[in-house]
Amino acid sequence: MPSYRVKSPPPRRLHRQIEKIPPETVYLSTATLVVVPDTLIQQWSTEILKHIQDNVLNYHIVSKPTQPLPSIRTLMKTDILLLSHSRFAKEDDDGCIESRGYTSICRCYNSAENCVCQITRSPLMRIHWKRLIIDEGHILGQGITRLVSLAGKLRVERRWCVTGTLSNHMMGMELGMSQTSSTDIDGNITPPEDIPNRKPEQLDLKRLGSILIDFLHVPPLYNIDIWNRYIVKPYTDNIHGAMSSLRSIMTLMIRHRPLDIEMDVKLPPLHTKTVVLRPTKLNRISINVITAMIASNAVLSQRCDQDYFFHPSQIKARDEVVRNLLLSAFHFTGTSVEDVLHTLRFAEEGLQKQVKRKYSKEDVKMLEDAVAHLKEAVEDLDWRTLAVRRDPESKELSSQEMGISNLNATNRSVLP
Repeated sequence: MPSYRVKSPPPRRLHRQIEKIPPETVYLSTATLVVVPDTLIQQWSTEILKHIQDNVLNYHIVSKPTQPLPSIRTLMKTDILLLSHSRFAKEDDDGCIESRGYTSICRCYNSAENCVCQITRSPLMRIHWKRLIIDEGHILGQGITRLVSLAGKLRVERRWCVTGTLSNHMMGMELGMSQTSSTDIDGNITPPEDIPNRKPEQLDLKRLGSILIDFLHVPPLYNIDIWNRYIVKPYTDNIHGAMSSLRSIMTLMIRHRPLDIEMDVKLPPLHTKTVVLRPTKLNRISINVITAMIASNAVLSQRCDQDYFFHPSQIKARDEVVRNLLLSAFHFTGTSVEDVLHTLRFAEEGLQKQVKRKYSKEDVKMLEDAVAHLKEAVEDLDWRTLAVRRDPESKELSSQEMGISNLNATNRSVLP
């Protein structure tokens, strides 16, 4: 395997008589290291399967922090290593990237070979990568020091930082800076009064500088002091020539607009076809049950107070029922047999007291339809079996317990 050797750094304390650490062997690779957020690792793997033919690229995915990295020999045969942010940052634990050889508390002065304090060098540092891609790279400028430090220390030929939200406040780049500052005889710079507040833009520039210095290593910006002196301060003070300096740095960026992608990639026309699926008997009963429970709650609560399903205080319960209504189309009852029996009892009592409660004809018809759908559900053996299987805590009710007149339930009118 092609490689080169890197001399070990000198010991921190020269008076200690310890053997020098042998040079480190770094292997040259054509692999690409892609570091992505934990929430996007599945999307990246899906895109690889979608756009790459089988057995063309050899790739590995390491997503969990406890998952070990492949060996150096395996990495040398890899084309793409997909690494999550959390797993990438974990390589800094115990000095796997920062240090090599001895820990800071090493007491083994006699021989480097017999040292029990030696640190296991990270395989990421033993390889000279072809390219490094950081997805959602704007986080490199948000003070996440571990991720920035690790990304900057890797031996990489080409570095890429992919992001869509690098800056949100640098309006001067788009609007131009026609206003100029004035300088008095003492050399003090006084910005014009109509210049907007540049504080948010200054913060964005500092984040951009962190990416350029710590990760991309763009010369001659070798430290943050140079960046602040020649880029940030002239820009925020609106000094002549500051915009041209910043624009020259912006040439490092490549912007892919949706218009450019549409010009480069010609997709076939989109055809939308609506397919209506006929529900099964259980789907129909489950949907009708939940709808009937909502309707009976609206009538029995008179659509007011906290008992009403659409009252502002019932947001959590309403979201749960709406979710169950969606799941009821996929062989899920959404409710238990006991809840259906409770609602059926209250709906029948409402019909008996419709004159006293002065229900409208529309509400009476709504209650009658709700009772019919609820009875259909509790009388259907298949639906009751599915409801019991989906709810492990519920039990199959006997025929006597199924009787509406024999129910001994607490009086409640809120939708279960």
